[in-house]
Amino acid sequence: MTHCRTRWFESFRIEAQKRWESCEDKGYNVVTQSNLLFLCPCRENGLGGVFSSTQPDECLQSALSSILQNIAKKQAESNTMFRYILPLVIFAALAVLLKFGLTTDLQRAPSPLIGKQAPVFSAPLLSAPEQSISLSDLMGKVSLINIWASWCTACYAEHPVLLEMAKISDVPIYGLNYKDTHKDAIAWLAKLSNPYEAVIVDIDGKIGVDYGVYGVPETLILDQNGIIRYKHVGPISNRDLQEKILPLVNQLKLQYSSPLRQ
Repeated sequence: MTHCRTRWFESFRIEAQKRWESCEDKGYNVVTQSNLLFLCPCRENGLGGVFSSTQPDECLQSALSSILQNIAKKQAESNTMFRYILPLVIFAALAVLLKFGLTTDLQRAPSPLIGKQAPVFSAPLLSAPEQSISLSDLMGKVSLINIWASWCTACYAEHPVLLEMAKISDVPIYGLNYKDTHKDAIAWLAKLSNPYEAVIVDIDGKIGVDYGVYGVPETLILDQNGIIRYKHVGPISNRDLQEKILPLVNQLKLQYSSPLRQ
């Protein structure tokens, strides 16, 4: 095997050495001795090669060209590998997030508002925008606040359950119409019937933010003092109504009607 070896004048040797020093980081050994410059290709990383020529200029040009081509090839291979690996990494991350979302029960997500006074609000009524309703209007009785919107698909599934509750329970349900239009909300209730004692308009979502809304639908149970006792994230099912909602509101009603509380 013949290594490429070329003789230069000292000044050109020094300049050539500067140009080759950067190759050391890429796996090439650059060795100088007197006015000789030996280019020793590294076979280990696959970048090397054997260069031979009878003309110094041709040898240098051949060495430069071959090395630069191999470096460019390796860089292209790295870029290609990165293009294939990046989508796999993104896919894996999305799969983890999806698994977390599917295995996390949002209905059991803790709320810092449980056991605390419901945030104060004052907002227009959907049925009469010139009139307002506030938290004080809900005080003195157990009540539900149901956050809904006409654009909410899950609210359609929940609506019959709310209608059933309105029939079998005297606990008032207050709707909080979340980021909706007046026209769409009115049409939605006219089509599906209205289970609400009153509907609070939250067109900009500010009340929803104060109440820690994750999304619609959500339902809160307030006691007679306006304390939040329960939060249900997602649509209420018939099972939720029978096993969670009604038992709790009945318990709260009995608790606050007890002579010990008077």
